[in-house]
Amino acid sequence: EEARERAAEVPERRAKVSEMLEGFGKEDTERRAAVSEMLEGFRKEQAESAAAWRDLVATMRAKRTGVPLRVVPPEEVKMAVVEEAEAVEE
Repeated sequence: EEARERAAEVPERRAKVSEMLEGFGKEDTERRAAVSEMLEGFRKEQAESAAAWRDLVATMRAKRTGVPLRVVPPEEVKMAVVEEAEAVEE
């Protein structure tokens, strides 16, 4: 008789376990989203820190050598070359 009673409880227990697993999956998804946001913020801060560090190093080199040093992004170099080429063509 005990075995029959336990067998009758099995569907109820399965339902409870299924509910628990569904909730766990949702929490896991929320946790992943939170970790993803945290990593994105960390990457942004890291990029800002790296840019500030490059500026500091450039300033220190400029003061040490006495030559003003400016880091030129590739886009500005391309623009200068295009403007120079246009001036030569005219």
